[in-house]
Amino acid sequence: MPQDNGANPVHSGKPPLKKLKVILIVAAVLAIMVLVYALVTRFTISVTGAEAMNIAVEQAGGGTAATPDLDWEIWRWAWYVEVWHNDFIHEIYVDARSGAVIRHEIERWD
Repeated sequence: MPQDNGANPVHSGKPPLKKLKVILIVAAVLAIMVLVYALVTRFTISVTGAEAMNIAVEQAGGGTAATPDLDWEIWRWAWYVEVWHNDFIHEIYVDARSGAVIRHEIERWD
C-alpha cells in the first residue's frame, strides 16, 4: 500500500486555483449586482429631505431637526435625521420611498 507523504497535490489541503478563481468571480458578480440594485433603487426615492425632517420631528414629538442624510440602510434608501427635543437626541431613519419610520433611537443629551 503506497504511503502519502504530503507531496500529492490532491491531498495537500489547498483549494485548486480554478476553484478559487470561480469563487472570486462569483463574489465579484454578486457585489456588482448589489451595487446596481442600490443605484437603480436610488432613482425611486419619492420622499424629500425636507419631508423626512418633518416626519422625524413629528415622530420625536417636536424639536429641532438637523440636516437629513441619505443612507443605504438594510437594503433600502433611508433618510437619517437627528432631532433634538427636551434634552434628548432622537436618531430617526425614514424610508425614502414610503416615508415610514424604520428605526427610532433615543439618547440623553448631556
